[in-house]
Order: sequence, then structure tokens, then C-alpha cells
Amino acid sequence: MTSHLETMWSDQGQLLGCVCWERRRSELHLGMLSVLPECQGQGLGSALLARTREQARDWGCSQVRLTVIAQRQELVDYYRRRGFSDTGRRLPFPDDPRVGRPRVELELMEMSQECSPA
Repeated sequence: MTSHLETMWSDQGQLLGCVCWERRRSELHLGMLSVLPECQGQGLGSALLARTREQARDWGCSQVRLTVIAQRQELVDYYRRRGFSDTGRRLPFPDDPRVGRPRVELELMEMSQECSPA
């Protein structure tokens, strides 16, 4: 497995956004896509996703996959608008005190996007 953390910085040295990738066989798994709240809506997330697709092609991956909290409809919609589709696979939310315990039952939705070769 190969993993990488891609970051985006302002000219003043402020971290604006990041995304973590992990190569698993012929798939790139995307995790922790995050943009500073006051910078959202400026295309930074889309730029990080474009960089993700570029990296997937460089690694020879056929798909980009991610999981999102299924109950966060705004996130599901965000990824759908960017070409991701629901694979139908659901995973339980991690039961790990290090990430906090949800107050309501949550599940993770897997989404994917085909990646054209380089």
C-alpha cells in the first residue's frame, strides 16, 4: 500500500486544505478531504479532487473510492456533483473512542468514480 497526504497552503503559510490518499491494488482510496471552513466554496475542494484524479492516473488506478457518513446528505450530494456514485456498499461507523462516539447510529456509504488511464 502506498499512501500520501496532499496539502494546500496560502501564500502566508496557512493550511487551507488537505486530502489523504491510499493506493490499494488498482484503486485509490480518498480520505480526509478537508478545506478550512472560511475557504469553502472557493474551488479548493474541487482542486484537491482534481489532484486526486491526477494521482490515481499516475498510480495506474482504475477507480477512486471513498466513504462518507451516509446521514450527511450535503457531503453525499457534494461528491455526486463531482462525478462519484453510490456503490451500494455500507459499512458500520467505527466504534473507536479515539474518533468519538456518535450520539446517533451512523453508517458509512462507499462512493466511487471511474478513472481514465493516463
